[in-house]
Amino acid sequence: AVASYNPFTEDYARLLRARALLALGRDDDALPWLVNGFDLAESDLVLRPHVALHLADIYERKGDRRRAAEQLDLFLRYWGDCEPRLRKIVDDARARLARLRAQAS
Repeated sequence: AVASYNPFTEDYARLLRARALLALGRDDDALPWLVNGFDLAESDLVLRPHVALHLADIYERKGDRRRAAEQLDLFLRYWGDCEPRLRKIVDDARARLARLRAQAS
């Protein structure tokens, strides 16, 4: 089944709010909007990879390599076999994950 979402759900609004805060450079304010909710219900299968990528960005900026790597790994589990036009995003995430894992060694 193809996952879909309703742009009028609280989860979608939560993601949009977090993105606005991230665009303003307000990582600490965006973090609660991303870590709460998104319970992986079927409708969240579309949003969860985006949340994981944003969380990876925040955790990496905070220097929390372990959490950043966990979120990148989660993102790649969802998008690892993405369509060709999105391949650059996945390749960048793979490179970041490899770098984070190398730094942890």
